[in-house]
Amino acid sequence: MLERHLYEHFRIHLEKTMHLGNDLIIDGNGKKYLLRQGSLLNDKRILEQKRMAEYLTYQQERDVVIPILSSTGKAISVVDGQEVIICELPSDQLREPSFQEEKSIARRLAQFHIRGEYFEQHLSQGTWYSWRQRWIKRLDQLENWYVKIQHERYKRKMDELFLLSFPYFLGLTENAIQMMTDLLINDPFAIRDERGNTICHYRFHEGCWLTLDEHQVAKYKVPADFYYDHFTRDLAEYVRHIGAGDLSFRRKIKRTENFLSRYQTVRPLEMKDIHLLMARLVFPVHYLDQIEKYYRTVDEEVKAGIEDELTTLYSQTEEYETFIHSISTFFPASLSNPVIPKWVAKEI
Repeated sequence: MLERHLYEHFRIHLEKTMHLGNDLIIDGNGKKYLLRQGSLLNDKRILEQKRMAEYLTYQQERDVVIPILSSTGKAISVVDGQEVIICELPSDQLREPSFQEEKSIARRLAQFHIRGEYFEQHLSQGTWYSWRQRWIKRLDQLENWYVKIQHERYKRKMDELFLLSFPYFLGLTENAIQMMTDLLINDPFAIRDERGNTICHYRFHEGCWLTLDEHQVAKYKVPADFYYDHFTRDLAEYVRHIGAGDLSFRRKIKRTENFLSRYQTVRPLEMKDIHLLMARLVFPVHYLDQIEKYYRTVDEEVKAGIEDELTTLYSQTEEYETFIHSISTFFPASLSNPVIPKWVAKEI
């Protein structure tokens, strides 16, 4: 089915395939392609992400994967009932030789952000100044679920976990919303400042950029991950990814410090950037993502996995608070600012 679809819609003669995480690498026509599945793909968004990829390539960003359109001009195809996009991987033969390729993901991310700064988005989705409203909307949804589940006679184990954990994460969310409110009150003209808006990623983490060889630096950037926002979005999500890892607490802090300091050798953070970074770290997006996913899926296996993840997440709340405080100490000048909550700035 895949072989026929590739030929009929893209004129790709399939030679072989290889799985790379949840993606499929396709060899055909002497080139390599990436096939990515998705349940919430949107043609307009994919075309906008294609524009981002082409813009980054024009700005000399290497290894950006470009979505290709089908013979009917569509970015999204359906294979075996599953929506997919197909992207062409750039050929290494087209790369100019480099004496020493930058290995630090922090510095490479900073360069990526600089190259994406002047992209003109066609889909208006706002940037950091819309975070507050989005967070309020998501919080309202969870509060509605919380009240509904409270009154249900039969409750599953996950329902009980949600009822137990939500008040704590509600408090964190309200703190993050207040930080955004205070930022705008203290600097009402900040909303006009578009510095820092650039091409980012929806959820940036260590496995976001791909490699076909585990011995090489991950380099391929997939446009389906792209999202136009303030660059601190990527910093916060990568740091959150470190915090959720299996390293010792001390090593998490050291790795985070190295990541942020290396990033700033290319792009220093201003005070507003620091406040946005801290607000996004306080906002428990990892919790909200999992709760929303649980109550919107009917797959029992997926539900069981989410239940395990949330149990672990709730047991680590104290460590996460300490983690956030430790990150705030990297920016001592910001600790006295009223935007930063006292529990973040205080000595623990």
